[in-house]
Amino acid sequence: MFGIWGVLLGIPVYASAKVVITAIFKWYKVVSGLYDDEVEEEVSEQ
Repeated sequence: MFGIWGVLLGIPVYASAKVVITAIFKWYKVVSGLYDDEVEEEVSEQ
């Protein structure tokens, strides 16, 4: 799209955006309760 300037600017912008988005997603996983590890409950036989 922008030739060599697109490559020179696009790769660092993509890498920076990926790092930021990954950090935000990891934070969101901790804050929200949607991604909690499933803990299997032991069922006691009576």
